[in-house]
Amino acid sequence: RKSGKAPGLSGITADMIRACPESLQKMILSLLNSALRVRFNFTWWKKRLLKVANDPVINKTRPIMLLDVLSKGFWAILYSRVVPTLERLQAFKSGQFGAGPGTNTTEPLTIAFTLADFSSFRSNFFNM
Repeated sequence: RKSGKAPGLSGITADMIRACPESLQKMILSLLNSALRVRFNFTWWKKRLLKVANDPVINKTRPIMLLDVLSKGFWAILYSRVVPTLERLQAFKSGQFGAGPGTNTTEPLTIAFTLADFSSFRSNFFNM
């Protein structure tokens, strides 16, 4: 994971958690596992921090949403446990692209744009 990322509402960064003693990191992991086990989602995890960069050139400025690092950790744990099971059960439909590692949307988008171009060409050709 990248370091030096801006914190979410809690003010906790991934670098701070990495700097903690291993015993505290294990307690954080235990907290996240407990939340997952009892299907509990902290309400403050749903809150986002909208931050606008202080760039003097206004057209180069865009806001970013900062998510809480503990929330991201929770979802990373959930993702790492659920996705392999779904892949093993072949739960992803063949028409679903970009859902896992090594997949992307390049091929279906190329097909879609080619069909759109062909449809436009065909429409223009037959309406002459």
